[in-house]
Amino acid sequence: ANERFAELCPNLRIDGLKRFGTSFGPMIRDEVRRESRTIERMSASEKQAYLLALYTARSPIVDSLVLIDAPEIGFGDVGAVSLVRALLRWTSRTQLLVATASDAVCQMPEAAHVVELRG
Repeated sequence: ANERFAELCPNLRIDGLKRFGTSFGPMIRDEVRRESRTIERMSASEKQAYLLALYTARSPIVDSLVLIDAPEIGFGDVGAVSLVRALLRWTSRTQLLVATASDAVCQMPEAAHVVELRG
């Protein structure tokens, strides 16, 4: 999971679990700031990357549907493309739906179908 998480968030590492009362919570190490932080202090995109890395590392996603909403908001265009490509590698026979306004994502050669919605 740490390798996959580092693929999406190069400056962050999974730093284990910390006890909070009667439960445990994940800790994330920021290699640039040299500090550990709780999941509550992560951005929405970092949380998304963390959950996808953990979920796909434990067992592959097979014969499923995964919906990612606006990855360019947190990851930027380059990061959104990286996220989509990573999910394509980490899944098997899975339909990946990406709701995005990113031209970079829409123009990926891996994109099978692009449906444009105008509002």
